[in-house]
Amino acid sequence: MNDKTLTGFEIAHSLREIRSIEGSHIEKIYHADRELVISSRAGNLYAFPGGCFLLSKKEGFETPTNFAMVLRKHLKGKVIEKIYQHGSDRVAVLQTENAFLVMEMFHKGNFILTDREWRIIMPMEFQRWKDRAIVPKEVYKFPESHDIRKPDVLRSEALKGAERALVINGLGKYAKEALMESNVTAGAPDEGALSRLSKTVVSFFERPTLGQLVQGSGGYEDVIPFPMKIYEGRMKEAPSFSAALEKIITRQRAKQSSASEKRMETEKRILEQQKKKAEEFSAKEKEQKRKAEILERNYPDAEMLLNDGGALKKAGKLAEAQALLGPRVMATNAKKPSLTLRFESEDIELLLSKPLQKNVADYHEKAKFYRKKVDNIAKEMGKVLDRMNTIEIKQKQREAKVHENRWYGKYRHFFTSDGFLVVSGKDAITNENLVKKHLEQRDTVLHAEIHGAAFTVIKAGDAPAPSEQAIKEAAQFAACYSKAWAMGLGSVDVYWVTPEQVDKTPNAGEHLSKGSFMIHGKKNYLKGTRLALACGIIDGKVSVVPLETAGRKTPKHIVIMPGDTEAKRLSKRVMDKLKEVCSKSEQGILEGARIDAMIPAGRGALG
Repeated sequence: MNDKTLTGFEIAHSLREIRSIEGSHIEKIYHADRELVISSRAGNLYAFPGGCFLLSKKEGFETPTNFAMVLRKHLKGKVIEKIYQHGSDRVAVLQTENAFLVMEMFHKGNFILTDREWRIIMPMEFQRWKDRAIVPKEVYKFPESHDIRKPDVLRSEALKGAERALVINGLGKYAKEALMESNVTAGAPDEGALSRLSKTVVSFFERPTLGQLVQGSGGYEDVIPFPMKIYEGRMKEAPSFSAALEKIITRQRAKQSSASEKRMETEKRILEQQKKKAEEFSAKEKEQKRKAEILERNYPDAEMLLNDGGALKKAGKLAEAQALLGPRVMATNAKKPSLTLRFESEDIELLLSKPLQKNVADYHEKAKFYRKKVDNIAKEMGKVLDRMNTIEIKQKQREAKVHENRWYGKYRHFFTSDGFLVVSGKDAITNENLVKKHLEQRDTVLHAEIHGAAFTVIKAGDAPAPSEQAIKEAAQFAACYSKAWAMGLGSVDVYWVTPEQVDKTPNAGEHLSKGSFMIHGKKNYLKGTRLALACGIIDGKVSVVPLETAGRKTPKHIVIMPGDTEAKRLSKRVMDKLKEVCSKSEQGILEGARIDAMIPAGRGALG
């Protein structure tokens, strides 16, 4: 969510505000990527790699992850008994009657749920080191700690320099503030200096929390928990430290997006300038080449006029060339000296010091010179396009993360080539929920005409109804994720209906199982819908979508058909083939990507 990383003492101040939710019941828990929100009526605890604070409103956490579901099972409805910091580290613990939730906020971050005996129930991420393991059933051990507030620790650490000791033990950029306040130099301190410095460091953790926004040249650039001398004249008090953190982090997010847009605009301007230059040089190349070819077609006349012009120059009568040599002579230049002759409506300058063959060769050389210029610019344009592609990919990756956290992230889904969201159930439960909870009046419902197929819904959004193209692509999606794939069929019929035609009312004497619905009225068929998927980089991530969609979204895709190759092996083959056609800027997206879970029935074949 942000670039701000809190120091140990900043976390202490943040937790002081977070403790206002102690005594309240946990109502909801949200998790996405490496961000966590523990929600209660008293407030929302937000934790991330780098820190934590009270969040005014949660957003972007619509889809519950497996880890969120585990946390909800053990913590939902429980009273938050206590929230505290482990030493001076960037580690906090939320305590309930039956469990601890450890929030490690350093490096990439981790959240670990344990029982009251500190035995790990589930971590967000499994981790192993030489001295500790973050895996289920292991007893949780806190990371090695050096509490810089303890005089003995500070004394030992400061032997190589006071500033160094403070920087590497959690004060970071605030080390200078501590030295300034303590009147201590950056080198190894004596006992008196150590005593003053120790008191200052302890006070950083204990001072009243008075959140300050720090003004920079482009607006607010930082947040601190209390006034500091290093920012004198640049501070503005905020309603709270948490409010200030939320403000600066929200601004950083917007700035990241704005920065991407600015970089993209800069690259576009560079590309436009290069394009203009390339066009100019290309025109000059054609001009030089054309003149050489005209001279070659009119060689005898051109050679005769050039020789006559040379004779006039020797006689000192070059200025009379137009009158003496006829209408083909358009101009003379005594300084070069040269004649400008007109052939085939083109004015061509010839140097009198060179034979015609050399003049022709010079025009060919000039054409090659401009061709080389065009080629060099083309290479530079390629680099610019690669940079633009990288910016676009990163932006799409950010957007993709947002999409995965929406309600439809728990279902199979894709966006059609004309922008409609298509969602399909994965099993009986998601089938049931999709139709009951998310089907709206203008949507379209599809189903393969075969037993063992999921319902697929095209969300109309703001449109009156999904397009014909969207229905065609969604039909292929519905066909592929049906039993027809496992049976090795090449095609299957798919029908579509409106939401009013779908209900849960069975015929007399019948029973509808979970995930099954009755269809009433006319079915609209797409006969012989082909079973074919494709894998490619779409919207900044590796995706498996209907071949109909991939063909319209990217030329770089690998076709997947029904077959007998096991999904893991097929996934590797697809990735290898995709790497062959992708650019350098796209290679990073492919690294570590796996699509075996997206291959229907767990097997298939290259198309």
